[in-house]
Amino acid sequence: MLSYQIDLLWQRRMLCEKLRQIASLVLCFLLLLSLFPAFRMVKAESPQNVVRVGWYESPLNIMDKFGRRSGYAYDYQMKISFYTGWKYEYISGSWQKLYQMLLDGEIDMLSDVSYTEERAEQMLFSSLPMGSEMYYACVSSLRDTDVTPEDLSSFNGKRIGVNAGSFQETLLVEWLERNGLEAEVVELTGGESDSIAMLNNGEIDVFVYIDVFGDTNNLIPICAIGSSDIFFAVNPARADLMNDLNTAMARILDENRNYNQHLQEKYFNTKVVNPYFTQNEVNWLASHGAVRMGYQDDYLVF
Repeated sequence: MLSYQIDLLWQRRMLCEKLRQIASLVLCFLLLLSLFPAFRMVKAESPQNVVRVGWYESPLNIMDKFGRRSGYAYDYQMKISFYTGWKYEYISGSWQKLYQMLLDGEIDMLSDVSYTEERAEQMLFSSLPMGSEMYYACVSSLRDTDVTPEDLSSFNGKRIGVNAGSFQETLLVEWLERNGLEAEVVELTGGESDSIAMLNNGEIDVFVYIDVFGDTNNLIPICAIGSSDIFFAVNPARADLMNDLNTAMARILDENRNYNQHLQEKYFNTKVVNPYFTQNEVNWLASHGAVRMGYQDDYLVF
């Protein structure tokens, strides 16, 4: 009899334990169900997580034939989104068109914007630069030219193309004035390929562009005309982006203080040989004749 009562008490105890476990699972399930609508509401009410960014043809924004994106600005934006959770909507156009779209509030953010006091009255700038740029006067390797860095007067009378409304245009005008040169400044409004085509076709004699050493578009840098830090610029209507943007960029540089330099080396002017020959080098080649080069058997040509 005693054994039967013990078994009965044990069974009741086990039943109560199972009921408690089932009740706990039910409560957890109901709690999760109560949270799902909140998650859906946050997602539905957070359009600020979608950032409309300008996409323009350049080493900062590259798209291959398969539609895959890369580039200095693209990599930086992807790194920023790791900390902010932003989703990007890419708006394509020339830099000039996108700059105006930024002013008009048609895009939220644009990369590669140099700081000026005038611009600071119209847009917001990241507290840290995304890098720096050197601007060069370039000629085409497909056309003969008498423009040389050894004689800056060779720029006189030339048609020099530069992106309209860009900081490079301001630097170019100052550089021409500083060196007492008179040239026609041609404001360009198309994409990078359009401008380079104009240079190769002879519609302009010189094109002002960013670091191009090692470039594959037949550009030969003649001389530098100036440099500038570059920033992410944000439309004032999206001031809500600034705290996250500045915090993310600070964290990126806290983790790797050479991050900007890393991107510079990846997309710009590290593995380079300047294809431009000075006049002394041209004269030497003309008088020297054939240049004989040798290398060891079974070694790859470097």
